[in-house]
Amino acid sequence: MIIIRQLVDKYQRASKTMKASLWFIVCYMIQRGMQFIGMPIFTRIMTADEYGMYAVFLSWFNLLCIFTSLNIYSGTFNKAMIKYEKERDSYISSIQWLTLLLGFLFSFIIIIFNESITNQTGYSIKFQILMCLHLILFPSLQYWSQKQRFLFEYKKLVFISLTNSICSLIFGVIITIISDDKSFSLIAVTVIIESFICSFLFFCNYKKQAPIFSKNYWQWSMIMALPLIPHYVSELLLGHADRIMISYICGSAKAGIYNIVYQISMVMTIIRTGINGAFAPWLYYSLKNKDYIDIRTNSKALTIMMFMLTVFFMLIGPEILRLAAPESYYEAVVGIPAIMIGCFFIYVYVLFMYVEIYLEKTKGVAVASIIAALTNILLNYIFIPKFGYLAAAYTTLISYILLAVMHYIFLRLSIGHDEKFSLVYDFKFLFITSFLIILLGGLIIYLYDFPLLRLMSLLTLIIVGYLNRTKVLHTYSQLRSKK
Repeated sequence: MIIIRQLVDKYQRASKTMKASLWFIVCYMIQRGMQFIGMPIFTRIMTADEYGMYAVFLSWFNLLCIFTSLNIYSGTFNKAMIKYEKERDSYISSIQWLTLLLGFLFSFIIIIFNESITNQTGYSIKFQILMCLHLILFPSLQYWSQKQRFLFEYKKLVFISLTNSICSLIFGVIITIISDDKSFSLIAVTVIIESFICSFLFFCNYKKQAPIFSKNYWQWSMIMALPLIPHYVSELLLGHADRIMISYICGSAKAGIYNIVYQISMVMTIIRTGINGAFAPWLYYSLKNKDYIDIRTNSKALTIMMFMLTVFFMLIGPEILRLAAPESYYEAVVGIPAIMIGCFFIYVYVLFMYVEIYLEKTKGVAVASIIAALTNILLNYIFIPKFGYLAAAYTTLISYILLAVMHYIFLRLSIGHDEKFSLVYDFKFLFITSFLIILLGGLIIYLYDFPLLRLMSLLTLIIVGYLNRTKVLHTYSQLRSKK
């Protein structure tokens, strides 16, 4: 009871940013937790082909959404919240009409060419209608959510996010069980529930005094966002092209198996996204105030945290896979370390990319992403037919490493000879931790055949983390308490 009181007291005395950071991470963990709870259920009530159809549909949606939303709610949005500090509501209200218009235009094109799309993808008109609905409404949820994160307003965001996740899981399981067309039913439940929420938030974002069309807002957003489109497309292809290509080369069943392993391995995204969600606004404020040393110190602490968590989840990867899916999926366990390490390199390159976007040096961002994505597609084309679908995990890792290296180069070029700005990150430290994580990944694959050695390694890691918890948590608290 004493410990609980102490924790409650610390929480009550914590700053708004500290509380927001905590809840953003907890919320995202619960959201992903709902997905992990759903995985062992869906993989047992659906065939691998049916689950593969669902996974590939989401991959296509994520790709098309880049063009209908221009991904304005990503990096460009945080910059807009500073640029239009006194006009934030007007900006959001106006810009969602831009993406609504783009959504309708793309949906019109999809409906016109629905027969060709069906022939190429296997998704009939009913799937395409769901796709259009999702593309039109989805950006409103993102604008509203990003504003809450930027302002550290966590209560409403937590409520909406958890309502969406819990309803999607409960109704998804019920409808899928009783339905004959299980892949369509699961997609329909996911899209319809989220569309209700998006519609409500569209009106929450809408402000009567704000112009529907604003040349200033629309023009600036497109100038900032359009050069980043190749980056976002390339980034998405890095994460989803493997599943699409596996589906074409090896079939939907293999794509379904790979997707399960990918989702398990991407558990690190829970931590990374939660940290980045709170870190990005703080970073932009700190860059604006030229607090470079603070950024260097705190990013180093976060890197240590990411490093240890990546090793931890690689070590317990086989157990998570057995829990999430039937034994028939276990053949893909050797892909877990590669995708986990790839997620660590996403964290590294995102650190660099945030600063590039702040400096409005977006051309390098696009170039790096295009090269990495094309490399990934080429390597997949060569190695998937030769070594099987698991080769995609390693080709994707190579591409993420390449992406991190290129972002490092472009960031150094953007900084130039500004000695103070070069203190933003400890580049040597990032290089050493990146090298070590690759070496450990190779060792952990070997340990998968020796459970006792893996258990000993896991206990050692936990002890090291426990002994250093105070230092890491203190630095993290310091980071979150500053605005």
